[in-house]
Amino acid sequence: MTALTAAGLLLLPSQGFASESGMLLAAQTESAGSWLSIPAVAAILLFIGFAGTMLALLLSGFAAPGLIGIAAFGLFFLGAHQAGYSNGYDVFFFVLGVLLLALELFVPSFGILGILGALALFRAVLMSFEDSFTAVVCMLTALALAVIVVTAVARRFRDRGIWNRFVLRDRLTSEEGFLPAASKEQLLGQRGITITPLRPAGIVEIGGERIDVVTSGEFIAQHAAVLVSRVEGTRVIVKESTNNDQ
Repeated sequence: MTALTAAGLLLLPSQGFASESGMLLAAQTESAGSWLSIPAVAAILLFIGFAGTMLALLLSGFAAPGLIGIAAFGLFFLGAHQAGYSNGYDVFFFVLGVLLLALELFVPSFGILGILGALALFRAVLMSFEDSFTAVVCMLTALALAVIVVTAVARRFRDRGIWNRFVLRDRLTSEEGFLPAASKEQLLGQRGITITPLRPAGIVEIGGERIDVVTSGEFIAQHAAVLVSRVEGTRVIVKESTNNDQ
């Protein structure tokens, strides 16, 4: 009994210490979350997140801005969660928005993906604040500062990263051997022989010259006689020639 009593006396203080440590950690986490949810701090985190993400996209090979941006967004949503503003959907809309904006850079969508991505980000931020007015002010402030910083950095590092993928910097001149595509209207009405089967595209020999052509959808066998029925710029459309063709 004495040994059991002694063990119990030793166990109770250790359990109390663990309980106090857990309560202290929870209190510290809640305090940090409350601090992160202050509008001014949240706006700074959004600014760092937006600027870091934009710089990571513009300056390929520089992972640091992207990692810093992701960390800032993580702290922002952590603060919203600890403050009780987040229900999980804000993170979903944020990830969706980032993915759509990234796709806009590489998939031509006439700005549709970019608009949807921006709306998703806007929705995520709105859901992470106590009221919509504070959310709009913080987001617009963060975006304005991020655009200013990214523009300044882009001007300084415009010769690096994926920036040049969206800017045509070279002129194609005849002195360098670049010639404009000539119209092929002169081929209209001429006859030729198919060098390859037309399915529906292929090659036809007309006047000793090999010409890339297409049909209106029908297939034409190799070594068949064809007639140029239409010319649309550099696109030559042919049909199978018959004795009735004039």
